[in-house]
Amino acid sequence: MIEAKIISYLKSVPELSGISIKLGEKPKDKPKEYIVLEVLDSGRTNFIDAITFNIYSYSDSLLNAAKLNQKVKKAMYNAISLDNVSASKCGGGGQSIDTTSKEYAYECIFNLYFMED
Repeated sequence: MIEAKIISYLKSVPELSGISIKLGEKPKDKPKEYIVLEVLDSGRTNFIDAITFNIYSYSDSLLNAAKLNQKVKKAMYNAISLDNVSASKCGGGGQSIDTTSKEYAYECIFNLYFMED
């Protein structure tokens, strides 16, 4: 499952060390900084799998959320270092303030192309 591999990969990136990374849900303890991945789309064409992630970087200020977002983007571009990932493309993003929880966030949308093990 590529979602589990990407979360494990992100947790192994030194710049993201100690930051909570979840799939589809916010951490219950609400740390100062955390990352949430959502799957927007997935599919397969000619035996090549594709998945689109919307990745939210939350922090205590908009500036810190932007800095965390840059670290996430760098890591996601480098996801091509994983054996089964052949391409990683950023498809957009920007600032996003969660109006429900009043938390600062930045988001980035990444398309990954891979072959499932």
